[in-house]
Amino acid sequence: MHFLHKIFIFSVLLFLFAQESYAQSHLRLGAKAGANIDYTVGEALKGTKQAQFFGGPYIGVSNKKARTQIELLFVQSHIQTDDNFKNLFQKEVNQSVADIQNGEFKINEISIPLNIGFRIIPNFLWLELGPQYTAAISILDKDNFLKTPKDVFKSGYLSGFVGLSVELPFRFNLSARYNIGISDRNNTDNGYIWRTSTIQAALGFSFIK
Repeated sequence: MHFLHKIFIFSVLLFLFAQESYAQSHLRLGAKAGANIDYTVGEALKGTKQAQFFGGPYIGVSNKKARTQIELLFVQSHIQTDDNFKNLFQKEVNQSVADIQNGEFKINEISIPLNIGFRIIPNFLWLELGPQYTAAISILDKDNFLKTPKDVFKSGYLSGFVGLSVELPFRFNLSARYNIGISDRNNTDNGYIWRTSTIQAALGFSFIK
């Protein structure tokens, strides 16, 4: 938890630093969509990578040097258990699926990144970084592998990201970022830690720039 506090304080300081240069700022409003490659690693998980859709609106303020932006993104992630899951999570596995070796879950989520950007090349390239909170809104357990999926996977988790954004003609932009999982996604009391990281690429359009 002490590490999470440091991440939060660092993000707030970056936000305040960016705000100092907003004397001539303007509103920024748009939407983005793209591919989200996620992988969740930890004990009894396969850590497989899978490409999923993500997208949503963003709003913020910007000037020639810096910008801050809040995003509201719909994201899909995928988690698959390995052969050792049944032995380690006997209480959580549904006994009626004895013939199924591994569980596979598709999770629909809402991610809220606080995007802090700094211009690297005028009218072209931005560095972006910040914290992100992700909340699970539904978990698809197609084989009914778990008794109660929400008792196994936490309803929300924290991550941090860094990436680049390129300004394109006609108000379009292209962005890529890497999200590294910070908080644990395991909601059981067995002590195993699961963290989700993602690689994202998106095409965006600014209605107000």
